[in-house]
Amino acid sequence: MITKRNIGLAILFTIITCGIYGIYWMVVVTDDTNKAVNDPNGTSGGIVVLLSIVTCGIYGIYWAYKQGEKLDNAKNMRGIPSSNSNILYLVLDILGLGIIAIALMQDALNKISDYDSFNGNNGYNNGYNNGYNNGYTNQNGQGYNSVHQNNTGYNGVNYNGNGQDNSQANYNNNQNNNGQM
Repeated sequence: MITKRNIGLAILFTIITCGIYGIYWMVVVTDDTNKAVNDPNGTSGGIVVLLSIVTCGIYGIYWAYKQGEKLDNAKNMRGIPSSNSNILYLVLDILGLGIIAIALMQDALNKISDYDSFNGNNGYNNGYNNGYNNGYTNQNGQGYNSVHQNNTGYNGVNYNGNGQDNSQANYNNNQNNNGQM
C-alpha cells in the first residue's frame, strides 16, 4: 500500500533538517512509486540516493525523469488523467528545484493512494488486473463479462443459462402479460 504523506510537513522537515529528511523522502517516494507500478525489481530508494551521491547529482536528474514516466504509467493503469510529468520533473531538477519535483511526485502518489483506497484497490495488481479479468463493470458494479442467467444475447436471442434459446417462451409470456395471445 502506498503511504499518503503531508507535503507541507515534508518540505518543512526537509528545511529544518538541512536536507536530511529530503534524502529519506526521496527514498520513500522511489519505493512507493515502484509499488504503484508493481515493479518489485525497480531501483530501490537507497540505491537511488547512493548513485546520486556517487555521480554528484547526475543520477538524480535521470531519476527525476524516470519517476515522471513511472508515475504517469501508474496513473494510466488506474484511469487517472496524466501528462508528461517526466519533462516537468527533469526541468525542475535541472533548475535546482528538486524539492518541488519531489513534492509534485508525492502529490501524484497521494492521488494514486486516494484512488486505490476509494476503489478498494491494492495497487495495480488488484485494481487493473481484477477489473480486466472479471470484465468491465457498469455503474451498478455488475461485470459485463460475469455470468448472468437469462440475458439477452446477440441479435436479441434470449438464453436461459443453459445455452438454449428461450425467446419464444419469453415472447409468449410477454403476450400473455399484455392481454394478447
